[in-house]
Amino acid sequence: MGEFWNSLTQGQGTVISGFLTLLAAITGVLIGSWLFGSRVKDLKSAVDASDQLLRKHGSEVDATLAAIRDKISEMQKSFATTSEQLNDLRGSVADLEAASSPETVTEPVQAGTEEQPSPREQIRQGWLTVRDALEHIAARPQIDGRTRARYARIDRRRYPQLVEALAADGLLAANADAFWEASALWQAYRGGRSEPTAREITRMSELAAIAAATAARTD
Repeated sequence: MGEFWNSLTQGQGTVISGFLTLLAAITGVLIGSWLFGSRVKDLKSAVDASDQLLRKHGSEVDATLAAIRDKISEMQKSFATTSEQLNDLRGSVADLEAASSPETVTEPVQAGTEEQPSPREQIRQGWLTVRDALEHIAARPQIDGRTRARYARIDRRRYPQLVEALAADGLLAANADAFWEASALWQAYRGGRSEPTAREITRMSELAAIAAATAARTD
């Protein structure tokens, strides 16, 4: 055997060495495939399963967050509605206090009928439309909670202050003057000290229509 290796030329040795190296490489690949092939497949399966679990969990989290956002939106709308109703009530109480104030000196007023309310009642009905529009705008769910709370703290015996706050925040669009005028007109007759004229009654109806349209555009 030693004579065989000794008799090999340099070229023959190089060929045999290359062949043995190639054979060793092939053998190594075969052995590695046999030893680790199943493990590689198991690892890939585990990665795929983990990816599916992560995707499923992500979908569940998205669905939960969407449900939470919907619930918060419903709560905001419910709070806004309650706040609007409460402020309407506060405004009505303020009007009753003004009408029954001992300082109010009433004059004889023209009585109304079921078909034709008295002049003051017509002014009051127009003002109620304006007031409801103000409360609706001030209680919009889209408004920041702290801002809504600031509006709610305004004394409803002083509606001009609410008009001022809403106008300053740009919530009355280009119709702030109409709300100012309606508020001033109501303040002049809320105590029943005098009778509004037919022209003033017509004007209040016009202002009420403007106020209602402004509130509707904010929805």
